Amino acid sequence: MNLKLGTLEVVLIALQEILKEKIPVVTRFFVKKQISTIESEFVHYTENRIELCKKYCLRSAEDDQPIIENGHYQFNDLFRPEFEKELQELNDIEVSFNVEPLTVKQLEGILVGPAADVLIEFGVITE
Repeated sequence: MNLKLGTLEVVLIALQEILKEKIPVVTRFFVKKQISTIESEFVHYTENRIELCKKYCLRSAEDDQPIIENGHYQFNDLFRPEFEKELQELNDIEVSFNVEPLTVKQLEGILVGPAADVLIEFGVITE
């Protein structure tokens, strides 16, 4: 199964939604395996995103530390296009995961709403 790095967070949230449902043990096993596999890559993606933010963010003149306000890095608009370009390149990297997609049959009769739409869109659920 292949996913772009920029989709990992929304896919993980959708998979977590499935675990809130009453599902067969076999399906729960497959969903947890997917979550575990994707989470490990998501950690690396998040680290890379933070490093990218640190590369382009404003820094304190006193100690050269990143300036963070309300939990967000602050940026100079002059460097924003370069930051956004590199962030998009990071988001577009496609990663191959060694897990099988869930099948429609595995989720038959389970109401997962918008979570199912996300997983179908990104190929996490197939026929």
